[in-house]
Amino acid sequence: MSSILDRTTLLLGETNLHAIEGARVAVFGLGGVGGTAAEALVRSAIGHLTLIDCDAVDPSNLNRQILFNETSIGERKTLAAQAHLSAINPQCDLTLIDEAVDASFFDHHDFTGFSYLVDAIDDIAGKMAIAQYAISHKIPFISCLGMANRLDPSKVQVALLSETENDPLAKKIRSLYRKANIDLTKVPVIWSKETPVCRGITPASLMMVPSEAGLLIDSVVISSLVKFPKEV
Repeated sequence: MSSILDRTTLLLGETNLHAIEGARVAVFGLGGVGGTAAEALVRSAIGHLTLIDCDAVDPSNLNRQILFNETSIGERKTLAAQAHLSAINPQCDLTLIDEAVDASFFDHHDFTGFSYLVDAIDDIAGKMAIAQYAISHKIPFISCLGMANRLDPSKVQVALLSETENDPLAKKIRSLYRKANIDLTKVPVIWSKETPVCRGITPASLMMVPSEAGLLIDSVVISSLVKFPKEV
């Protein structure tokens, strides 16, 4: 009888699969980027996933946020995500934190020993807190920048924060991080080279670009855990 791991094992080998199954990853934010990243990580056989979000599912989320559907509306995102992801891979150990990420978040949450931290939140103070914690504790992390107001998923890529351009959010973050003495060359990011096609108080978005960012995050995390040539 086949299993969810068959094709993964063929591609990566048993040793790499065991490394993935033993990994602990935290995903901060379960929206268009974080939701796709979380689902891809679960399908990729990550063994332990901590999901952090403080919102409830809104109808406006459904055009791009892969974890949710009409029956999820009004439900806490963490709980809806748990139900969705557990139905895909029940072997993945899920931990839920229904809380906003701010400067004090890491005073009462310990991520020591985690394999990777994924920042897919919009709040700049929260992003800074994640970056500072990850750098000071030497935990690998990736921070996603602005994916709204864009149409071209092929422009999404991995870089260092110091290398970004054409991103209003990145510009603001670079300035604040410099003032906080955060080394921009130590902040890996997912960003889009595409100039925003529109601007407004409410971010405009479809599924393609944020989901591309989420899949790229999965690639970055999994690549950090495996070794090639693979050992069978």
